[in-house]
Amino acid sequence: MSEPLPQQHNLDAAFEIGNQIIQGDFPDNRPEILKKISQLDWATRSAEPFHRFLFAWAQRIKPKLIVETGSDRGYSGSHLALGWPSARVVSIDIRSVCSDHLNAFHHPNVETITDDSLAVADQFEDNSIDLLFLDSAHTCAHVSKEIELYVPKVRAGAVVFIDDIAMDGEMTRAWKGVAYQKRSFRGLHNTGFGAFQV
Repeated sequence: MSEPLPQQHNLDAAFEIGNQIIQGDFPDNRPEILKKISQLDWATRSAEPFHRFLFAWAQRIKPKLIVETGSDRGYSGSHLALGWPSARVVSIDIRSVCSDHLNAFHHPNVETITDDSLAVADQFEDNSIDLLFLDSAHTCAHVSKEIELYVPKVRAGAVVFIDDIAMDGEMTRAWKGVAYQKRSFRGLHNTGFGAFQV
């Protein structure tokens, strides 16, 4: 069984980094490929703060295992993978085209799974995930079930991140239903970004 994560990896520390990024007080030490991603279009520009945050958080906690649900265009997964290249990053998406997007970056530490995130949770051992980022199907039922299935897989003391918590009524209900100590990060993403500590 893994030891709990250190105190400097807690929810308050994550919130402080997020605030520093929002206020422009956090250095941007991402590689150029990630900075270029942030300038591709309006969507990537609006996502840049939380992408920077994921990169910074991976650097800070030096995780062994990162799990992302929802690969989409591969940008979040790339920030996680390059934030700590020694980590094993597993990105899950039900759409094969999304797995293809992330695989096109050829990150050697990334594995993709094309399946429903709810169907593959048992592939991870309990207390093994150091960083969990939930960004797959945006329904209250799906997010709530992901939390139920994946939280036991997360190391004690780890912080779990959820994107788009203010996107619509479904996601607002999902976020309200999170029963752990939690914080929402105003300004990291225009559709909301939240975190809770296990």
